Amino acid sequence: MKNFRYKLRNALIFLTYYSGWPALRAWFYHWRKIPLLRVIAFHEIKDHQVGNFQKQLIFLKKHFQVISPNDFLANNFSSQKINFLLTFDDAYESWLKNVLPALKKENLSAIFFLDNRGLPLVGALQQAGQTIGGHTVGHSRLTKISPDELVFEIAENKKQLEQISGQPIVFFAYPFGDKQSFNQGVVDEVKKAGYQYGFTILPDFNKLKTNHYLLHRDSVDLNWNKRFLNAWLSGAYDVWK
Repeated sequence: MKNFRYKLRNALIFLTYYSGWPALRAWFYHWRKIPLLRVIAFHEIKDHQVGNFQKQLIFLKKHFQVISPNDFLANNFSSQKINFLLTFDDAYESWLKNVLPALKKENLSAIFFLDNRGLPLVGALQQAGQTIGGHTVGHSRLTKISPDELVFEIAENKKQLEQISGQPIVFFAYPFGDKQSFNQGVVDEVKKAGYQYGFTILPDFNKLKTNHYLLHRDSVDLNWNKRFLNAWLSGAYDVWK
């Protein structure tokens, strides 16, 4: 049944893509000079996935505008191409050998959202020119814990990341990132902790007026072929999500 649902989803994505609706939607925003941003959420990149990961980076650079975290903060967006920001969640030592060299080869930078397991990675990521973001102490589902635990999970993670990095941490990603992972109370605590941006894993375009604490992200599969990846990232999935 699950396999059938995926096949149906993929068929609908291709149908939408070839209908021309995503291209028309993008053209409308480009015509109005309204920048469009999609944010990609990666997690672990395993040894056997490095080749596909590198191919996706090359594909993104060729067909879209891949921006840095600093570009994002400066609103330095293209209004003629879809902009992409790269992010990574959780804490994987394999990032050091499988992700950082690939990013360096393509001259790209990303936000690495770290829970407290990732504290030992901060130095190496910073040295490689990458940006650190918060992801709670223990990767808790923030809507399912007590108010005191909520404050601790968000604020303590930020405090420790800032102590190690020596820099303010302004980006936060909600663990799991789905609609059950945050509510207004969670968003309020993220604001109180001093974060300026909060990222979900709800696919869609971000625009300048998108709520800074409910930013969309796309979780993509490294096994997708270029045709399907392009259809998804162009917005063909958005209508069906």
